[in-house]
Amino acid sequence: MGHGSLMAEGERLRRELEDGGKRTSLQGWGEFGRLGHGDTLSQLEPKRLRFDKRFPVSLSFTALAHESLNGAIYVACGGHHTVAVTEDGEVVSWGWGNEGQLGSGNAFDQTVPAVVKALSNHRVCGVACGYYHTAVVTDVGLVMCWGKGNSGQLGQGDWTSSLLPRTVSTLYNEKIRQIACGMAHTLALSVNGEIYSWGAGADGQLGVGKHQEETADVATPQKVRVDEEEKFEFIACGSRHCMAITDDCRLFSWGLGADGRLGLGDSESRFSPTVVRRSIENLRICYVAAGGHHTAVLSDNGEIFTCGRGSYGQLGHGDADPQLTLKKARALRHGCLLLHIVQLRDKKIIKAACGDTHTLVISTAGEVFAWGAAEDGQLGTGGTEGANSPVELTSLRGLVGDVSCGLVHSAAVPMQIFAVSSKIAELEDVIQRLSTSLRTAEMQVQAERRSRLVAEHKLQEAMHLLSKRGAVHKVVHGSEATGNGEEEHRNHAVRHEAPPMVDACVQTEGYLLYPRKSYAKSSVATAEPVAPPAGNQDDRASSRQGEGERKKERESEKEGERKKTGEGTGCSDELSRSSR
Repeated sequence: MGHGSLMAEGERLRRELEDGGKRTSLQGWGEFGRLGHGDTLSQLEPKRLRFDKRFPVSLSFTALAHESLNGAIYVACGGHHTVAVTEDGEVVSWGWGNEGQLGSGNAFDQTVPAVVKALSNHRVCGVACGYYHTAVVTDVGLVMCWGKGNSGQLGQGDWTSSLLPRTVSTLYNEKIRQIACGMAHTLALSVNGEIYSWGAGADGQLGVGKHQEETADVATPQKVRVDEEEKFEFIACGSRHCMAITDDCRLFSWGLGADGRLGLGDSESRFSPTVVRRSIENLRICYVAAGGHHTAVLSDNGEIFTCGRGSYGQLGHGDADPQLTLKKARALRHGCLLLHIVQLRDKKIIKAACGDTHTLVISTAGEVFAWGAAEDGQLGTGGTEGANSPVELTSLRGLVGDVSCGLVHSAAVPMQIFAVSSKIAELEDVIQRLSTSLRTAEMQVQAERRSRLVAEHKLQEAMHLLSKRGAVHKVVHGSEATGNGEEEHRNHAVRHEAPPMVDACVQTEGYLLYPRKSYAKSSVATAEPVAPPAGNQDDRASSRQGEGERKKERESEKEGERKKTGEGTGCSDELSRSSR
């Protein structure tokens, strides 16, 4: 990319970040103060959210809208609160804080986002929210939890709540890569593919036993049991059930099985991970989301399957019937339910989020589709009427990167944050360096141009002086000259030109001036004669005698030729006279 195009691209990216548009800010909709707009009003449509760590929480949203913190890249919705992670690893929270789930050190609600200052020394790369607790994972694999702890969901070995983030020390030697939270339990996935669980376990959601009697609450992390050695790549928590994907793209489920949310074909609970085979056994599963009473699964070809309770249309099948096995959401695949979603036949779904009674998904084009309950505006459609099949949220069209669902609210982060804001500082630095290099190059070019003008002026003076003497034969610039006299002779021989006297050329200011031959000969003619080298007198005498004899022979030959010429001429004259 050239300097000019790079400058233009940088300015375009900057304008996209500073235009205050929806592409650079978090979107929230739903009800209560969990939306972060500075009030407790419900929102029926997605509304832009801005926040700034330099302003106190007590300031109104109008004041905060002038500045924005570095853009959010991940967002998680809990029961009545929301937490986001920014691109520089900071954590911000807002909503209900009655159980300390905001991590602010108190139990007050926050109607605008505020930085969790207790995490200022950590760089967070993942976040999850339960109904009344929050968990994060740092870039070095530490897990920290805070909020309500009556079921042991904070992993501290006790049943107490915490107003501030606390490290789960049991996992200190296990590097964790992902975290997930249910209603009152927590899962952690290590880099080795092992799953740890703690918190409420009455419905088997901890996955640490095989029978009902092994479902007690656990206050410290324990490894989830599997019949065979499996390596897991992804985890998700519903309110009281869990889902996990292995490294070979198989799906496992465990916990409460009511309404068929486990996708196993029945409503029975499972107390350890069980592989899901029915209806998806020939597919490779790449993503899963779990909600209050239902589950959504994505295959690697973009198909979406849902199961569980469908009383609010949250399964997207066009009806309110429950599904005991995973069923393809026909509207997303075939677009045969409503005309205005026919275009979804060719959409590839890459991410899903499940709330208590609603569902959101994202396509590869960044489009967001929603269905399910909407009495509190959680669908973002602009009304409170629910939808049994997917409806596009056109206000969020434009490369949405992350989405999350709470009990009755939702939040989304546009993908431009990843592609634009994370590169702005780097682009500005590159532009600055290129500008400096360009100025330096321009100065060098100007200096070279001045030197060339000076050289040409001197050459003109020299040419004028030499032309008066008729001495200039050829002028060659130093860049054209070979610097080798023999090479110059060969070049002239190829062109069948008489080579100039290279020994007599003059070099000035990068030019070679070749004198004319006549000028060179005159110079040689006026030169002083060179005395012959000393030698033997007899040798010199014999040499002179030989030269005299050769001279006489040449004169005799010339005389003979003249006589022959004369005889021939005489004969011709006689013939001419006789003819007359």
